[in-house]
Amino acid sequence: MKKFAKLLAMVLAVSMVLTMFVGAFDYVDAAAIDEDKAAAVNAVYEAGIMMGNNKGEFNAKANLTRDEMAKIMFALASYEQKADDVYSVYASVSFADYANIPAWSKSYVGFAAAEGIVVGDAKGNANALGTLSYVEAAIMLMRTLDLEGTYVDGEDEVPFFTGSKWYQNAVLVAYTEGLFADLDIADYKAAITREDVAVMIANAMDHANADYATAYAINDTIVVYERIRENLRAVPHDTDEKPSMADIINKSVNQTLSRTIMTSATTLVASLALYLLGGSVIHDFDCT
Repeated sequence: MKKFAKLLAMVLAVSMVLTMFVGAFDYVDAAAIDEDKAAAVNAVYEAGIMMGNNKGEFNAKANLTRDEMAKIMFALASYEQKADDVYSVYASVSFADYANIPAWSKSYVGFAAAEGIVVGDAKGNANALGTLSYVEAAIMLMRTLDLEGTYVDGEDEVPFFTGSKWYQNAVLVAYTEGLFADLDIADYKAAITREDVAVMIANAMDHANADYATAYAINDTIVVYERIRENLRAVPHDTDEKPSMADIINKSVNQTLSRTIMTSATTLVASLALYLLGGSVIHDFDCT
């Protein structure tokens, strides 16, 4: 889950810094973006993950190829736009159809191969120019986020998104992680559009934010419970005048109250700063 935590850190940093100075990018073809997907498209732009082309176009309804998705995953994992040329060498020794990979995307495909995001087909081909389906896009995203486990397929233990049940496993995990939220998908093997990829990535950001919020609440609870445990241990065993459990709990809560107030106050200050100084894209994230 290290990359998932890394994604959250990236989202927080980018949202805090970039949206203080710039608003949502206005693509020249913004009218083609579905209204309910515009926030996701803006979010991935602000995060530097999907930037459109050099003409200022997003091409919302265009289908995505494997090498384009490899570039997007590189930006998601590294926060950079240009992959090192050394990854081209990795692609050359990983795929039989290396010669068919466009020059601009060789390094990104190589990165995806090195990280296990793209594994190629049974013939060892990357099919870089092949159209990506919803389930295939989800697999690349989940591999980037380290969400692929293993399962027993016959007598072998194989990666979750391979083997005889790769399709069922991929759809199930993607649904569990909330990647398909707000998407009306009739066929998971149909070609995915660029705006729907943006929605999937934005969903991953929201999921990471929810995990962080849960961890924050659990951490505060653990601190109180730990103080209760310490106070229970401090009760003398050689006396009949022992405090009641209610008294111990009350004492423990009071002892940790200042910490809880300070933690909540500093969190509130940071949240207010993000809400007041950040752009409209961050408002939903900040209020989650």
